[in-house]
Amino acid sequence: MSVIEERARRLTRRALENARASVEREISQSQSARLTAPGFVSTLRMLTSSWAAVEIAHGGRWVPVFIGAGAATYFGLAFEPALAVFLYPMLGFALIALGIDRPAVRRTCIAAALFALGGFAAEIRTQQVHAPVLSGSLPIGEVSGSVVFLEKGNGRQRYTIRVHSIEGVAPEDLPEKVRVTWRGAPADARPGDSIRLKAKLSPPPDAAAPGAFDFRRHFYFLRIGAVGFAVSAPEKISSQSRTGLAWWQVNIERARDRIAERIRTAAPGQGGAIISALVTGKRGAIDEHSENALRDAGLAHLLAISGMHMGLATGLIFFAVRFLGAAIPGMAVRFSIKKWAAAAALASGFVYLMLSGGAWSAQRAFVMTGVMFVAIMADRRALSLRNVAIAATVILLMTPEAILHPGFQMSFAAATALIAAFD
Repeated sequence: MSVIEERARRLTRRALENARASVEREISQSQSARLTAPGFVSTLRMLTSSWAAVEIAHGGRWVPVFIGAGAATYFGLAFEPALAVFLYPMLGFALIALGIDRPAVRRTCIAAALFALGGFAAEIRTQQVHAPVLSGSLPIGEVSGSVVFLEKGNGRQRYTIRVHSIEGVAPEDLPEKVRVTWRGAPADARPGDSIRLKAKLSPPPDAAAPGAFDFRRHFYFLRIGAVGFAVSAPEKISSQSRTGLAWWQVNIERARDRIAERIRTAAPGQGGAIISALVTGKRGAIDEHSENALRDAGLAHLLAISGMHMGLATGLIFFAVRFLGAAIPGMAVRFSIKKWAAAAALASGFVYLMLSGGAWSAQRAFVMTGVMFVAIMADRRALSLRNVAIAATVILLMTPEAILHPGFQMSFAAATALIAAFD
């Protein structure tokens, strides 16, 4: 037996030496091949092919890319196309993809259909929010309407008014909403009240410089057709009773005003103004000095309700509910506390979205966090590129104009990079 064992050890040692020599030879050959142009090209081709194979297997990640490209193409056009320009190609490529058996052609048709879907969604959204816009400045005249949004601070009140009438403007040319600033004694008017005032109105301004923030486009999608300043104090006409969705909107706005005033009363000064902005989204009480200080420190973006704020608000509820549930042994054993915590966090995120005013950045953050909490409730991975793609797709189909906002681009670029590194 000792002779057999010795021979087996020698054979094993020889086999290991031969395998090591073979591996070293292959490594040296590949390194020398990479130093030459043909070897480098073949290596690059191999890496590209393997990357393409992986991405094809996860094709769903590219859905928002093609939809966003279609939406960006629509917004980049110098003319308003007919609906058929995007509708017919979308339907045609979708039908071809359903009926063809060649995988490469099918994938190409799906990508083209998604591209056309992005342009079609952008055009539908543009037509949906279309409302008259003032063609030029108006002389001082009377404006009447109902208060939709009110922001107070620094000796001014900024009213967003759903217009009933504007002196000198025909009914068919009335903007749906106007935004008016009043600098004077606070008026006795709250969201939902009907008011009238004397104001100087102008069309929304264009971008201050090429490539800068486009105020006119921003106000267009908010259906605000004029901006200006009041020369007389707003006069309250009546407080109308509302029902349905309008009742909810009015009461949410009034709750936001009460919360903001309560915070500023409990914490006077600029500290309270900043806290109020982070909770309710109302930034009117922050003075110019504080805004400049935050901007110089590179922290001005913290005032906009976004992913960080939504993550803190929902994450705190998620971990608190999960901790409390885990502290009760009988409940932790019989129920899925993690799913309960995700549901509670999702509900708290929706409440925070309403209290913060539902700004576009807050909506984007809520969709992203909502997709992750729904994934937890469905026993799926919360942090995955698929969830990022789903969130981006939902946002682009609901608000295609988001593709033009740097906030959308930077948020999803950062989230994609972080999750890709995590994976």
